[in-house]
Amino acid sequence: MSEAEQNDRSAQSQPAVSGSGGDRPGVKVYVQTSKFRAGDSVRVILSGGRREGPYLVELVTSVARYTLCFENGESARGGAVVHEKDLEAA
Repeated sequence: MSEAEQNDRSAQSQPAVSGSGGDRPGVKVYVQTSKFRAGDSVRVILSGGRREGPYLVELVTSVARYTLCFENGESARGGAVVHEKDLEAA
């Protein structure tokens, strides 16, 4: 998957219906984006505040969800998906 495709997948749209007081209802689109991109260096925040890493973001699987790898390109953490709330920039 190209970096452009990864970036497209990292931004997802979430529609919200609006309209009040005689206004015609419409749809407003709110774009959610991911904090990290493929190649960014991150650490995993473990329970008790311990840190693990650094790792590289291998792939943005969906908004705020990532797989990680080592610098040599080998998948880290068994290829498990990690949520953005459990990561920090390294």
